[in-house]
Amino acid sequence: LEKLEFNRRVNKLNVLMISVNNLRADALNQEEMPNLYEFAQQNQNFRKHYSSSNDTYGAFGLFYGLPTSYASSIKAQGASPVLLDVLKDQGYTFGLFSG
Repeated sequence: LEKLEFNRRVNKLNVLMISVNNLRADALNQEEMPNLYEFAQQNQNFRKHYSSSNDTYGAFGLFYGLPTSYASSIKAQGASPVLLDVLKDQGYTFGLFSG
């Protein structure tokens, strides 16, 4: 493998990840969810992401990129998601909001 090289940005990008449990992709439309639909149209929207599980285990697959069958092993090891580790190392701060 070759070393990954890239140019650093002067200012960091803002990262906002929105995850809604049990939301069907076809419900994100202008009639039913106009504000979120407009936001999705103006930003990155990963339309080909498939949940690794239903309900809360879907978040495991989202952050770890692994099937949920690995969840208990990862939890036992106390391993944190690489994505969050890298963002933390880059000085990002985190907030979790639930409603």
